[in-house]
Amino acid sequence: KRISRIKRGFCFYKTIKLSDKLVLLSTKYIPELQLFTSRFDSSKVTGIPNPSPFPPTIIPLNEKENRLIFVGRINYSEKRADLLLEIWNMLYKDFPNWDFDIIGDGPMLRDLKNKARMKELPRIHFHGFDKPQPYLQKAKIFCLTSAIEGFGMVLLEAQSFGIVPVAFNVSGGVRDIINDESNGFLISPFDVKAYVSKVRALMENPSILNNMEKNSLSSIEKYQKSNISLKWQQLFNEVYGKNRNK
Repeated sequence: KRISRIKRGFCFYKTIKLSDKLVLLSTKYIPELQLFTSRFDSSKVTGIPNPSPFPPTIIPLNEKENRLIFVGRINYSEKRADLLLEIWNMLYKDFPNWDFDIIGDGPMLRDLKNKARMKELPRIHFHGFDKPQPYLQKAKIFCLTSAIEGFGMVLLEAQSFGIVPVAFNVSGGVRDIINDESNGFLISPFDVKAYVSKVRALMENPSILNNMEKNSLSSIEKYQKSNISLKWQQLFNEVYGKNRNK
């Protein structure tokens, strides 16, 4: 690990030295960058997130269905899709009028289906690779179980439809999108009991769900394409101005 950190630190150092700017997906990654190398000019490092692919879409909570949703690649190492079954297994008996939609394909999809069948988990639906919008329009709660997440575009997609996300606090990118207890919940990795507790609180309390839904739609505004493109334009103007004055 020490050798790997030294090698990566040198790569980051060289990249920053040779570049006008190093653009990370979030400014929250700058402290993590400092774990690899502290030998860089902090003014040459910034953060600009990805834009949301969907505009904010207001769907009243009473027009949605009682559905949890996961959208992503079905694997166990990075996305920890195996935990989805564990979470649902701790919830479904107490919430007979709720369903769980899993949208996505991947190397472990067949295994996940088999495990769900063996556990006899009801009302969990595997839709495979499909366009997420029709499912996002119906759902109320988004479950993200990733162990590694650079930024979490699916979180932006979910919040665009007012869905309240619950995710493990695994990266600066996730923390950038989810403001804990305001527009979603951040859970200590990988405390499944705490995760289930927060999902349960949302399922049992429509008022909390409704408030967080409004906050989700409000927070997604800063990730609209016009706002993100403006950040890039300002960055290019800054770099161009510095180089022009040399």
